[in-house]
Amino acid sequence: MSSQKYERIAIVTVQDNTSAALTAISRAFCATISTVVNDTELNFWGDFELLVTFSVAPTAGKVLQAWAIPTLDGTNYMDGNETVAPDTGLRLGGVAVRAVTTAQRLAIPRCVLPPHSFKLLLDNGADQTISAGWQIKLIKYRTQSV
Repeated sequence: MSSQKYERIAIVTVQDNTSAALTAISRAFCATISTVVNDTELNFWGDFELLVTFSVAPTAGKVLQAWAIPTLDGTNYMDGNETVAPDTGLRLGGVAVRAVTTAQRLAIPRCVLPPHSFKLLLDNGADQTISAGWQIKLIKYRTQSV
């Protein structure tokens, strides 16, 4: 009888935004790579690590949210961008911020990834602007039989 264990596939920097800030109550595509390709890798899950700093402390408990905007046919992406709110079913997860101006390393763990290529959309629900230099990493994983 075989058993199952997690297999970590890769750590991908989805966004390394060294020059642009993300204003409060706004959304931005994470565009260091245009698309997270999962239609061939078919990873089940992913953990997102966010590294953010605020020059003015946000209200504690405000939420940053991540959304997967998939392309089912490989050509057209579902609705959801900087100006159009995505469908709630596309939400990967969210994480609350602390009321500090020091760097915050936050995790949105155990996200179910779509079996399609997708673009990552970050929604800054905090009441302050995220300073330039924010970063998001995706750690993809699946199970394997051993």
